[in-house]
Amino acid sequence: MSLITDRLISDNVVMLKDASADDDNGLSVVSPIFDYVHFERLEHEGRREFGSQIEQLQGKILKEIF
Repeated sequence: MSLITDRLISDNVVMLKDASADDDNGLSVVSPIFDYVHFERLEHEGRREFGSQIEQLQGKILKEIF
């Protein structure tokens, strides 16, 4: 994967993980990207670089899933 893709995926995976935990519905999100050595950095860079687009996508996803 490219660095841009990794940034987008990391931020969205965290959003799904946080949303499922907040709902206390017994769901959990597992992804290999959590094991990536620079995961936290990727998440931060993704939010910084694509913040408004990610927020729009997350709003749509959360509305559909939860």
